[in-house]
Amino acid sequence: MVFEDIYGVSEIRTSTMNEHIDSLVESTSLVFEGGDDFFSEKQGVKQAAKEETAAEKAEKQRQLERTTAHAKKILFGYLGKYKCFFVVGIILNILGMVGEFAAPLFIGWVIDAITNRNGQEV
Repeated sequence: MVFEDIYGVSEIRTSTMNEHIDSLVESTSLVFEGGDDFFSEKQGVKQAAKEETAAEKAEKQRQLERTTAHAKKILFGYLGKYKCFFVVGIILNILGMVGEFAAPLFIGWVIDAITNRNGQEV
């Protein structure tokens, strides 16, 4: 097999590539299952699963609870410190959404005035 590296130099590296692939296969925790048939449905690659102990699960749960409590503390701290800004922001956001309906409303009024042939309203 001929490979060309980034500098444009072509070399034959079959033995080094095979050695590299073999070392990668040996260093991973993947287990190859299958027979001689390459397209067999039973064939596949499985990740070797490590069972968690009850102590590890409990530690993960405690870590999740600590992280959640810390996140809530930070968020409610911001809410208490900047509550006026939050209230003003929510009100302005609602007013902005209502304002988005103003342009279609005015356009509708103009179209109604044109169809009624009322030139003074336009």
